[in-house]
Amino acid sequence: MCFLLLSAVAKSVVIVIDPGHGGIENKGACTAISQDVVKLARKALQNTQSAKSLHSGHSVDKPGQFLQIQQYELIEELLVKLEETSMLDEADLNMVVAKIMQQILVNYIDPRNECVKVYLTHDGNSETSLTLDNRVEQAKNMNASILISIHFNSSNDHGRQGGFVIVPYVVCDLMYFGFSLPQFTQNGIIGYVCKKVATKIINEWRKVGLCINSDFGFHGEKVLCSDGKYMRLSTDGELYDDGHLTDYYRILKCGMKLGVPVILLEACYLSNFEDLLFLLCQNGIAKIALANVTAIADCFKLKYKPKVNSI
Repeated sequence: MCFLLLSAVAKSVVIVIDPGHGGIENKGACTAISQDVVKLARKALQNTQSAKSLHSGHSVDKPGQFLQIQQYELIEELLVKLEETSMLDEADLNMVVAKIMQQILVNYIDPRNECVKVYLTHDGNSETSLTLDNRVEQAKNMNASILISIHFNSSNDHGRQGGFVIVPYVVCDLMYFGFSLPQFTQNGIIGYVCKKVATKIINEWRKVGLCINSDFGFHGEKVLCSDGKYMRLSTDGELYDDGHLTDYYRILKCGMKLGVPVILLEACYLSNFEDLLFLLCQNGIAKIALANVTAIADCFKLKYKPKVNSI
């Protein structure tokens, strides 16, 4: 039943990844990074690149263990910028994770033995003008099985730590999980897909050592669905056609209106020192990207079949 529900969203598996922020109208947060941390990050990357499995420059037989050389080059470029500016731009980080995910996912096939289609909503061009609505419209036009928006968090409260996934309200509304197979509804399918993928991502994050946030608040508005999954409803009274309050986050709201499953990942807090060390000094960027891929592959029953030439 799980696969039937997931496959009902699209004829073939289409994964659309949105590198959060980016473009002239959507700037992300910047976090100051000490050069001591940057040096530790450089050393950690060098140690990882020297692993035996990377000597040949090819991916290992089993996915989810190591990255290919060109994917580590994306992290290398990020470190070079950190060495020059001592500032970590969330938009740059989102793009690195999104590109790594795309480069790995194109090496998978779906249960129909068709190559998985993987798209990014934008390429990181600083002159790009792309609204959140535009990103969801792209996913709709691509017949997306799911749209995953990549983000990293930041807070004035430096004690806030860990990753979580923001989901549309239907994930938290149990009324949508009591339907039988012939009674598919658009909201029911969206709720099931988003719940399945979000839950699996959180589980994979935990496996690679990422702390999971279970206390994300909105000044009394918090609604915790379950372990690491959150929703937030509109505060202006706007309603969906079914009379339910809309989702607070525009990308989720637009997804609900257009019939596209959308989840928003907040992988960790750049403002928290422990999260930052995990990210930069414990190969956290690669671990998060690989965990996301593993979760997606499991949910959509994808099989790893590396191509001779990937993206």
